[in-house]
Amino acid sequence: MTRRRPKPVDLPALPETRDPVVWIATENPATVRAFLNISKRAGVVGPDIHLLLTGPEHLRPEIDSETGVTLVPMSGERPGDVAGFLDHWKPVICFWDGLPLRPGIVAGAHQAQVPLVMLNFSMDVQINGQDFFQARLRKQALRSFRLVFALSHADGGACIRMGLPEECVLVRGPVLEGLLPLDCDPSDLDELAGTLSGRDVWLAAHVAEDEESVMLGVHTSLRGTNRRLLLVLNPQKAGSGARLAEKLTAGGWRFALRSEGQPITDQTQIYVADLPDELGLWYHLAPISFLGGTLSTTAPGTDPRHPGALGSAIVHGPRTAPYREIYEQLHNQAPPAATQAVSAEGLAKAVSDLLSPDQAAGQAHSAWEYVSRGAELTDHLNALITEAVELSGTSHARTEILETPA
Repeated sequence: MTRRRPKPVDLPALPETRDPVVWIATENPATVRAFLNISKRAGVVGPDIHLLLTGPEHLRPEIDSETGVTLVPMSGERPGDVAGFLDHWKPVICFWDGLPLRPGIVAGAHQAQVPLVMLNFSMDVQINGQDFFQARLRKQALRSFRLVFALSHADGGACIRMGLPEECVLVRGPVLEGLLPLDCDPSDLDELAGTLSGRDVWLAAHVAEDEESVMLGVHTSLRGTNRRLLLVLNPQKAGSGARLAEKLTAGGWRFALRSEGQPITDQTQIYVADLPDELGLWYHLAPISFLGGTLSTTAPGTDPRHPGALGSAIVHGPRTAPYREIYEQLHNQAPPAATQAVSAEGLAKAVSDLLSPDQAAGQAHSAWEYVSRGAELTDHLNALITEAVELSGTSHARTEILETPA
């Protein structure tokens, strides 16, 4: 009897550029965003890479505006399918993000000497489908991984009990969406730090138009007990300086407009920071940052990791989308790494409390630790990719990489 050959699997066309392919098997949008940022960083400090995502279509919106990334379905588990997939893409490394283990795919990648790294490992990770031999298959599949990043010490211990060497299991918590720290001009930073020396400062960053009156009311309240307090008002919409100048003039405020080169004096009550791409400068300078959009009914919220990375204490309103999960994680830190206010009165109290240097410093340090933990893992993943790319040109590359985890 003649055995029928399996129908070959249709594979998408290869990208025009043949940058080294980094394969990420995931269903998690946060992991996709993390690797998109890693890819951007790699292009700055090292070789360009192409991200190959194997995952469901709900990840498509995460990559629609991105270059250097391809989303395809996961390969089938038949040996021919796996071999064809690997030969087509030739990945230099694979990151398997907490998905149900697919023994045929994992074994095929392992046999092809593609370094396998498990992310977000927990004791709940399962074999795809149910099988009497599920526990045994899970152990065998896990032993194909050179390195496992576990979510907790309990998860790491479970992984070791399933047969992985202790030195190959690292407890790093979840993969967080990485970010490139906001930059600023060092000469501007030095000059403004000297100008603001001796004054209390709070920043209203990325403020939507329907939040401006709230900021002015809060500043009026705060200045009742602190006449030298300066508000740095950064509007969300570009080109808002002239409109804000009219509004502040009508309100009797003494203000200066950065776009007009107007200096901050001892009499300045509000400084309108209306030049684009300068939030890194103001997060450096302001010990307290209210994050705009979070009290708005129309505008999106602001990413809290940027002020957290630069040492500014975070205050925000209740509307935190699209960064709700990150804000929740900040509030779960010990001590909490952000303060929420739901009204103008609550915002005034939060800023007033944080004007105490000790309180602001404690909250800012907690936020910095949270962001730094994510950055540490992101840096580690970036280093693994760089090493894989560097070694992929040698015949023994894929057997060397990751044998001694950092």
